[in-house]
Amino acid sequence: MFAALLLGAASLPLNATSVYTYTFETASADLGESHSYGTAPYAITVYGYDGTSTNSLNTPAELSETTSGLGLAGSHSLVTTSDFVTVDFADPETLNGATADFEVGDLSSGEGWELFGSDTLGELGTPITSNTAGWGTAANAWETIPNLADYTYYSLQAVKLPGYGQMIANCGTSSAGFTVLGVKVAGASAAPTPEPATCVMVGLALIGLSLGTRRLCSRRG
Repeated sequence: MFAALLLGAASLPLNATSVYTYTFETASADLGESHSYGTAPYAITVYGYDGTSTNSLNTPAELSETTSGLGLAGSHSLVTTSDFVTVDFADPETLNGATADFEVGDLSSGEGWELFGSDTLGELGTPITSNTAGWGTAANAWETIPNLADYTYYSLQAVKLPGYGQMIANCGTSSAGFTVLGVKVAGASAAPTPEPATCVMVGLALIGLSLGTRRLCSRRG
């Protein structure tokens, strides 16, 4: 019995890293001002905002998902230079070794994206990086968010690049923007903490094994 208890305690599950990918190209619907994806501890919530303020609250806006990706309903289902989408990573950040990636699409020449981080929902916050800084690629490639634990909320907004004026002349539009194609989170759930009763049982199992070994040795002697 003691041996069985010891084996049971030794077989507690080890940490295993899991990856969850949320793609935003499978539906055509208005999602409201926020929409949640997945289940704990890998769940994320996406929010839409009108405005460009980095240190004050912006106005909530309706999200729209199409087969081209996720954007703002009032901006032709794009993320533009006058609005942004925010992803809440509070849940995945409880994981061990948590990381997150994003993918954008529907970018034309002269259009780009910029990533911001904040601990206040509704604010753009601190600029982190963009594809104008020589980091990452323009579109259709997974980009890793550096140091995910630094902020709870990460936002994406469109920026104008050199050549934007030529793009307007070619396309006959002044709208610059992109869609968010997906978000990927990864990490290992925390290892279970043994309960006091479990620790007592393991201790008794060790004592029992020790006593059994001594008796066996004394009989042989």
